[in-house]
Amino acid sequence: MRKREISLKVLPITLFLTLAVSFPGFAEVSTTAGVNSSVTHVSTSTGANQDLSSDTISIQPSLGLYYNANRANLQFTANHQYLKRSDSSSSDDTIGANNRSNFTNYTYSGNLTLIENVLDLNARGAQSFRNVDIASALANDQIFGSQQLARTRRNSAGISFNTPNPDYLGLNLQANVSNVTSDRTTNISGELDSTNENYQARLFQGNEINNVSWDIIGSYAKSDGSVIQDVTSQSLDGRVYVGVYDKIRVVGTTRLEKNELRSIDVNETQTLEYNSAGIGLSWYKSGSQFIDLTLNQSSRQEGERDKFLSVKFNWRFSGRTSASGEFGRRFYGRSGRFTLEHNLRKLRSSITYEEDLTTFSRLVAGESVNGVFVCPIGEADFSQCFQPPSISYELQPGEEFTNLDFSLAEISEEGTLRKSMLVNTGYSFRKLRLSLTARKTNTEFLRSVRTQNSLNLSLNSSLKLNRRSSLSWNNSYSRIDRAVENNEFSGDDDITWSSVLSYNYSLSTNLSTQTNLQYTNRSSPVATRDFSSRRIGLTLKYKFD
Repeated sequence: MRKREISLKVLPITLFLTLAVSFPGFAEVSTTAGVNSSVTHVSTSTGANQDLSSDTISIQPSLGLYYNANRANLQFTANHQYLKRSDSSSSDDTIGANNRSNFTNYTYSGNLTLIENVLDLNARGAQSFRNVDIASALANDQIFGSQQLARTRRNSAGISFNTPNPDYLGLNLQANVSNVTSDRTTNISGELDSTNENYQARLFQGNEINNVSWDIIGSYAKSDGSVIQDVTSQSLDGRVYVGVYDKIRVVGTTRLEKNELRSIDVNETQTLEYNSAGIGLSWYKSGSQFIDLTLNQSSRQEGERDKFLSVKFNWRFSGRTSASGEFGRRFYGRSGRFTLEHNLRKLRSSITYEEDLTTFSRLVAGESVNGVFVCPIGEADFSQCFQPPSISYELQPGEEFTNLDFSLAEISEEGTLRKSMLVNTGYSFRKLRLSLTARKTNTEFLRSVRTQNSLNLSLNSSLKLNRRSSLSWNNSYSRIDRAVENNEFSGDDDITWSSVLSYNYSLSTNLSTQTNLQYTNRSSPVATRDFSSRRIGLTLKYKFD
């Protein structure tokens, strides 16, 4: 097991270094580099009636490497932050190695086409620092509360195969392996080291077949934990359509699902199994406009049976607005997913609801965002972001999509039933940019039998004052409610909000300054967790040509 985990960490890098250069032809290599230096004064008040203040000097160099060829592209970005803090509330004897800290963040991604439209390889990874207690995500960062941060790494490599334009039978295969590690976890002592495997196969009809069509998807996912729990998920979804008249079709469906949660420490396995089959009618105009309605019969491993209606749809109202979703039942009861997108040149909005059995490592390994704004990788300043000119915008070197959402599950190997709704709206007009993000998440921890409800709001705005200066105002709100099995709240439910006002001024093409004011407040039923913080900072940014 250990040898496999080590190989997963080096596989993505060696994969592309050896294969990308094996394809001759056009290739473009570009680099970016810069350095930020800042000084920040922080004043804090805690629920323990303790006032603290500190001054922090930060130096942060950054580097980006980009390789683009006909069949391969690679991207690597990294920044290293060196901090030196002096506490005015402490004596000089206490200012030592503990007040000096280093943080290195990096991301990499790559795609390699072995056979065009048929066989592709991909890899990606990152290192970042996350709050061990997600209720403190707005209160703690590298400058203040860094002792509450956990270094988290993810590395993944995948392969996909597709039959292009099949005549009779289409096949799509995907496989991915990943490793996620963290030097701390949320509820237990020790480190997290989880290995994930994910496989998916899809069968569909070819172009020469008429009046009959099918779409069958089978998937297998396994997460091997190192301390608490292993989680295995298997599913098979199938739909078969037979045309009867014009746009009317008869549809038959089946879903087989089995989840196993094995507790390592007590050697117990919990099985969650649910199967269903149904028949109904479908109104079909195209792949982007159809509605399926079926009556289903389900069964559980206990022998319990029930009937229910399910609906699946995909509807493009116009070239700018589309919706898709599916509602039915799974092992936990009523289930559903939904997506609504509305895209104008200046205003873009999306609403997404999804639910699934997952783990922290699966969420981290599969992190990908298609937000309404494009930002420099790792950039926290919203004034540096922009709304792309089209929804099919291709990212340029050093860019990433973002929905300005900071919510993520706690660091744990435990299997969770996660239900999440995300609303994201972005507006861009001349000199003004606005972004509103709202995420509501309900998480059920299946091993420890507890729930966690969170609400995260983010309102970001940026105004370009003139050719050299801009003003940005970013506001964030977080509420975390926790409950145990008997639905009695644990008493450490926190409400946190933070507001940051920044003024940016460009001294030259490569040199700019930023002055920011920040206020953060956290209130809790536990008085000792109350917290307020005030910051003022000055940053000097330089980009190398």
